[in-house]
Amino acid sequence: MIVRVTQLRHPHGYEIESHQRLRVGGDYLVVGINVRPRGPTFRIVDDLKYPFDSSLWPLAMFEVVSPNISTIWRVAIEVIQENTYLYIGPEQWLRPGFWDDFLADPPQGIEAKEQYGRDVLHMMAEEGLGRPD
Repeated sequence: MIVRVTQLRHPHGYEIESHQRLRVGGDYLVVGINVRPRGPTFRIVDDLKYPFDSSLWPLAMFEVVSPNISTIWRVAIEVIQENTYLYIGPEQWLRPGFWDDFLADPPQGIEAKEQYGRDVLHMMAEEGLGRPD
């Protein structure tokens, strides 16, 4: 799935002028979708450490350019204290602790980072995007 930024909004909802991770008019690969009580977000591969960094942004900031859903996406539902969370993304990313491992220092984070990289390259190929330089 590819989306285009139509406006910049802080994750808390207010409009912002600029951000180092995104630019208005830029197209970005969606690598996951999260639906939480605070609202739905796209996990996109952003400009900061392309292609191996991603961040969460409100859906209202984007228009869909390519609606293709990755073949490796799965769905997970979690209920915490009467709040329901829906996560859509690569299967390995949906396991409890994946993002904690991903953010951890080596050696713990290495396997999660390698899995993330393989999955992002797979999704890029599905969208016809070339390998990064």
